[in-house]
Amino acid sequence: AAQVDPRLAEAAAQIDELEAELARTLGELIEAQQALQQTHERRNEVNEAASTEAAELEALVETLESENADLRRTVDAKIHRNAARHAAAEQSLEAERRGRADALAAAAAAFAAVQNAASIDDERP
Repeated sequence: AAQVDPRLAEAAAQIDELEAELARTLGELIEAQQALQQTHERRNEVNEAASTEAAELEALVETLESENADLRRTVDAKIHRNAARHAAAEQSLEAERRGRADALAAAAAAFAAVQNAASIDDERP
């Protein structure tokens, strides 16, 4: 029986240990690669969802801005309409005041004429 050199046996054992360690490391690298791939895929999904949400938010902002502009136009129109109504009411009140003043002046003139006529009648024998 041939005798095995102890150095060869030790080298073979070290090679076996190194091969086992290499196999473990390779397995860990494969797992890490798969985890990294899943992380990239998830990041891409999140980015796509964020892009979609950003586009939806942008559309919502445009809709809200448009509705806000419509509301501003409506409010402005109501303000102008109320201002016109107020001005018309002021003019109507002023005309009514003038009409009353003119009526009072006419009544005062008529009263004065009646008083004058009465005093003329009183002076007659």
